[in-house]
Amino acid sequence: MRILLTNDDGVSARGLVALAERLRDVGEVIVVAPERQQSATSHSATLHKPIRVHPAHVAEGVTAYACSGTPSDCVALGLANLAPGPVNLIVAGINHGRNLGMDVTYSGTAMAALEGCIKGVPSFAISVGPTEGKATQELEVEAAVEFAQWLCLWLAAHPLPPGIFLNVNVPALPPDQIRGLMVTRLGRLRYEDTLERRLDPWGRPYFWRGLLLKEQKEEADTDEYALDHDFISVTPLRADLTATAVFAELNQLNLAQQWAQRRTT
Repeated sequence: MRILLTNDDGVSARGLVALAERLRDVGEVIVVAPERQQSATSHSATLHKPIRVHPAHVAEGVTAYACSGTPSDCVALGLANLAPGPVNLIVAGINHGRNLGMDVTYSGTAMAALEGCIKGVPSFAISVGPTEGKATQELEVEAAVEFAQWLCLWLAAHPLPPGIFLNVNVPALPPDQIRGLMVTRLGRLRYEDTLERRLDPWGRPYFWRGLLLKEQKEEADTDEYALDHDFISVTPLRADLTATAVFAELNQLNLAQQWAQRRTT
C-alpha cells in the first residue's frame, strides 16, 4: 500500500510526524505537506504564483517534501509528480485541533481529503481536539495514531464508495480513556465573526479576524456530541454538494418553465 500523507499544520507538525512514523508499518509513506502553517485555507489552490517544493526530513524511511502551497496543492503535486507510482490512500492529519460541523469547510486538512476524493483516491482526514471539560495542555496523539493505522488497514479491505471521504475526530485523551467509536453526521456549530479594527505603526487601519463559538445544544448523533463524550467520531462526507431533495422540489415547482414564461412576457 502506498500512502500519501499531508496536513495543514506544516511538515514539521507533531501530529504528522507521529502519523508518518506509525504508518510505515502499514505501507510506503510519502509526505507532501505545507512548509508553514496553512490552517483555514480550505480547498484553495495556488494558481497565480509558482509552487516550490524541497525535500524535508520527517521520519526515517519516509520520503518527505515541504511545499510552498496549500494542502490541496500538496495532494495534487503528490499524486501527479512526487509519488513514485499510484497512491492507494490519502491521509490528511493529524490536525492539531477539532474539525467539527462547518469547521470542515474552512479546514485545509479536511479539504485535502476532499481533493484526494475528487481525484478518485480513497481519503480521510483525522483531527485531535479537546473534549468538553477535559482539555489537556499537551496534544495527545497516541489514540489518533493508533486509530489511523487501523483505519488504513480497514479501508484497504472495505473501499469507500466513489465520491465519499471520511472526516475523523479523536478526543485528546490517552487510548484507554476512549469510550468507543460513533458514526456521526456534521453538527451545527455556529460562529460569530470578530473583526477587530487596529492601527499599524504608520497609523493605517487594518482588521484582525477571529471566530467566537456560540452556545448551542448538542444533538446525540453529531460529531460534536461524540467528541465531547469521549468517542471517536467518523463522519462520511461527499464531494457532490448537490442538495438532492431540493433539486427534485425545484423541478416539481417548474422553475425552468416559470423563468421561460417570464422572459416571454
